[in-house]
Amino acid sequence: MGKVQLFKFNTHAPSNVTVSEDKISFTIPKPIVIQSSEIVKVKIGFGLKVPDGHIITLYTGSQLIDKVCELFPSVITFDSSTLGNQLEIAIRNNSRNQVNLMPGISIAEGYLTKIQKIDVTESGQEAVPEPVKSKPQKKDPFNFEVK
Repeated sequence: MGKVQLFKFNTHAPSNVTVSEDKISFTIPKPIVIQSSEIVKVKIGFGLKVPDGHIITLYTGSQLIDKVCELFPSVITFDSSTLGNQLEIAIRNNSRNQVNLMPGISIAEGYLTKIQKIDVTESGQEAVPEPVKSKPQKKDPFNFEVK
């Protein structure tokens, strides 16, 4: 597997990224209030450099789901073109109430995946569509007229 490089943008800020053997987790760096249906971009304070031939896919963290929030879009993917830019993760509040997110709440979990080129070959046989059989429709017992 390739190695992901992390770049911290503020050396004095507490670390809000946890790396384990199989995933990378991001937590809220500072308190945030999100109004109902609002989308807020959260600066993580880190950048990523993803190795060529790999992607990192972020999914909504379980603690964020408990707050009726999600990443927006719901799945975020980074590849080698990310080039260490500071990450911003958009969060959408799906609840009817304001949500208060405190530091330490897990907002996203990411997984590194090796990508491979898709090899497509044609079989030489042309697909023959099957006719669609439809059932005779019953007549509507009501007769509506639009004027």
